Amino acid sequence: MEDYKIVRFGSLYLDGVPNMQSRASSIYDGEARPRISLGDSVPDRTITWIERNGKYAALQPILLKASWNDLDACGLAAGTEVTIDGAKYLCRLPRFGADPKVRNEWEEFFLNLSGLDSQVMNDATISLGLETGNGTNYCSARHGAGMGNWRLVAKDTRMPNYAWRPVLEPVACNLETIRKGTLVRIKFLDGSMLLDGNLAGYTNYDLLLTIRGLMPSGGHWYKPVKTGLVAVDRVGILSVTPLRFG
Repeated sequence: MEDYKIVRFGSLYLDGVPNMQSRASSIYDGEARPRISLGDSVPDRTITWIERNGKYAALQPILLKASWNDLDACGLAAGTEVTIDGAKYLCRLPRFGADPKVRNEWEEFFLNLSGLDSQVMNDATISLGLETGNGTNYCSARHGAGMGNWRLVAKDTRMPNYAWRPVLEPVACNLETIRKGTLVRIKFLDGSMLLDGNLAGYTNYDLLLTIRGLMPSGGHWYKPVKTGLVAVDRVGILSVTPLRFG
């Protein structure tokens, strides 16, 4: 059984304007230096992600010719919070490690993809990583198969084959900011379904929803605990989005 999923959501924005015209990578204008960000999905301009272990990595580079410093100026190196289709994520560069001998997120995301390996490994681009080295003037980078394809590249250099493959980590919702009785929508990490209900309460382990209408029979991350009340395992939650007050 495959331990990953291919999902499509979110779009690239440059200076607040959706920029991806197709599944091909966009090219960064180093003279104009537009602000780089991710945002809500735009039809025919969505990003394709590998989802593994609750995290997402762009399957293809979404932006070329941007330097590490360009990405860092937009908060996208170490990470910044973005909202995509109502869900919050930490958007950062992948962790490629401080040396080539350590297993890192390149292997975690892109190896053993049952037919997609060659698509990633034969890509001629070099993906920029989070870690810095050699006096912090360089950053880690990866391409191809094997640890020998780890390298350090200059953080201030814009090259046509330097690639941005962002990583997204879901940000847990602060339930303390949601009033009890609020109608919320729950997304699960495994993408199994959406669950709507009114927030009845929560603990460190579970979230309690009051369900109006037909009660769900139960699933991997939730189960009925009494009439009209469902307990949701917080470990499986991707996002909790308030819809309106109940």
